[in-house]
Amino acid sequence: MDIQLVFNELCLLTLENDEYKARELMSNFIQTLTEALDQGIQQQLLSHNSFHNIDLASNYPISKWLNDPNVDQVEQSFILSMQFFNFNDNEFDDFFYQSQSNEVLYACEDYNETPQGFIYACTSTSKVLSVSFTTHELWNNSVISLLQITNNEDEELLEKIIELRHASNRNHIIEHQEWIKRLLTDNINSGLTLWNNRKEIFPHLVFCNSVEKQLENINNSHPIFQQIMKKLSELEEYSKRWISGAFNKDDFASRITPESQSRLNNLEKELTFECLDGEKRLFSWHIRMTPGAWRLHFYPLKPTQIIIGYIGIKIQ
Repeated sequence: MDIQLVFNELCLLTLENDEYKARELMSNFIQTLTEALDQGIQQQLLSHNSFHNIDLASNYPISKWLNDPNVDQVEQSFILSMQFFNFNDNEFDDFFYQSQSNEVLYACEDYNETPQGFIYACTSTSKVLSVSFTTHELWNNSVISLLQITNNEDEELLEKIIELRHASNRNHIIEHQEWIKRLLTDNINSGLTLWNNRKEIFPHLVFCNSVEKQLENINNSHPIFQQIMKKLSELEEYSKRWISGAFNKDDFASRITPESQSRLNNLEKELTFECLDGEKRLFSWHIRMTPGAWRLHFYPLKPTQIIIGYIGIKIQ
């Protein structure tokens, strides 16, 4: 299941009129988004209006920040690579019309403004993670409480506290790591859905095209399916942590081994797979999977990049 990132526009109410502080806020916000993407969340952000028009300080909108020579170009490129959608788009008009027509009110702490981002987060059928600039101590929490107020049949006011997952720094994203992983994998019930969602579930792994055919006839009733998910998750976690130095097999929870020299000599062709860059590589490293003599062959290309070359019965 996809997870939507939704911007909390209330955090803009306490912005300081300081360009230096604005650059700091954006740097921290980008670190938060980067961690979210590293966990497999899509590179999209939903906001109350055009994100590029948000004023970070007086006469200093994000569009100006994008051309500021004092801003790191890597950060600017990151924001330019994001996809942005806003609540004023037609597809969201009906959503907010329906929310307001139900005579339901929402409030967040002492803010009088309608918390559009939070309303979307708590009423959307999608799974949502709210994100904020760190402009107030309230936003330095990984869970935000939203007050929902409705009327019953006797016109009595009913109040309910709704807790929303939230992030304003990378540590908040890490706190939500298990929740994110669970949602991303909940609806993965076959090798084909695994393949189609591989970039979101395993963002630090690269799959050879040949793996698609190897996975297409495996579903969650197959006894090997959970083993495949488990081993790929272990490789994903290792690849995410592997930011420098040589590949280290001892850092894995599972036992991984290279092929023996005799098998490499006899099966060099069968153990060689074409990668996405067009280069053919010999995939010696592998993980054993049971039941049966299943193997997952991978190639540790470089830090944060492991290539998956084969998933199937032991190659003979």
